[in-house]
Amino acid sequence: MEGYRIYAQPNAFTSVSSLTAIKTIDAGTFKTSITGLNRNTRYWIAVVAFDHAGNCQTQATPVETKPVDIIPPEPPQALTVKCFETHLLLGFSPSANTNADLAGYNIF
Repeated sequence: MEGYRIYAQPNAFTSVSSLTAIKTIDAGTFKTSITGLNRNTRYWIAVVAFDHAGNCQTQATPVETKPVDIIPPEPPQALTVKCFETHLLLGFSPSANTNADLAGYNIF
C-alpha cells in the first residue's frame, strides 16, 4: 500500500471515481487535518487506500461531519454605564465581527 486519499463533499456519495481527493497522505499515517472547510457546513468525508500503482477501490462509505465554530467574536468596545435609581443604561461600540458570524451579545 502507498497511502490514502481523502475526499470531502457537500453531499453524500458512495463512489469516488468522479471525485478529486482533497488530500493524500502516506501509508502509516492515521491522523491528519483538513483545512479550508466552512464552519457550520455539512461535509461527507471518506478515506480510500491506494497501492504503488495508484489502484484503489472506487466505492466508499463516507461519514457526515460539520466543522464547528470555535472562534469567539471580538469583544465590544467603549462600554459606558449610566446609573439610575432603579436601572442601568449600557452603551458600547459593537464587535468588529471579522468572522461575520456574530449572533448577539450576552450581558452579565
